[in-house]
Amino acid sequence: MTPKTMDGKASKRRPGLRDPRLKIVLAAVAGFLAWHSGVVGLGVYLAVLTGLAMVLRGGRVPLQTALRRGAVFAGFWAVAKLLLTVWEGASWQAASVDAGVLGLRLLVLMGIGFALADSASPREMALGVASMLRPVLGKRAWRPALSLALMIHFLPVAMALHERTAVAMAARRVERSRWVRFQLRVSSWLGGLSREASSQAMAVAARGLDREEAWRVPMPVHAVEWLSGFALLVLLYLAGRV
Repeated sequence: MTPKTMDGKASKRRPGLRDPRLKIVLAAVAGFLAWHSGVVGLGVYLAVLTGLAMVLRGGRVPLQTALRRGAVFAGFWAVAKLLLTVWEGASWQAASVDAGVLGLRLLVLMGIGFALADSASPREMALGVASMLRPVLGKRAWRPALSLALMIHFLPVAMALHERTAVAMAARRVERSRWVRFQLRVSSWLGGLSREASSQAMAVAARGLDREEAWRVPMPVHAVEWLSGFALLVLLYLAGRV
């Protein structure tokens, strides 16, 4: 049966690992290792993410687009780190190294998050979370799972709405000051998000996803797949130690 996204549309099955619980574990461990790895290790992780971006094409959160936008976000905080470190009395050379490492680390962490979101539908990832939390939360495990599914769903939606708002304002040639254009763009974007949230609330209720029974789906453990995941974790650890 083809998995569906939160809006009910069928999603393409990605090649590779199938168990969403394993994907979540891999992403969490990779994020931890990336935060504690050096420059060379971060470079290896970024190279792996670039390779994934070439494989995971046409997903809900295109990894290539996410990495480009992540570079802007990471660059902003790297510059902020640079200026703050210099203001505290450090040399420009030392501050540049620290800021560069921070920017690269943020870029890798965001790439890992978007790769996880692109590897499966929100419904699949949420089912994995519900399965992992059920031994602890019992019947309440579906609540954080549903929250995660909605969050993953809204990531590409928010990005797409922002792009459409910018295109619409450019097409209408709004001749106002930059501050006014910024206010118009933000208000239009927030209005679109509000309408999307209302639509998703009705979709969740219509599909019965607001009940615990909808999140009890058998998820067998495939030993070969988990052994492969463990081997990948070892490789990630060795890469981070470089």
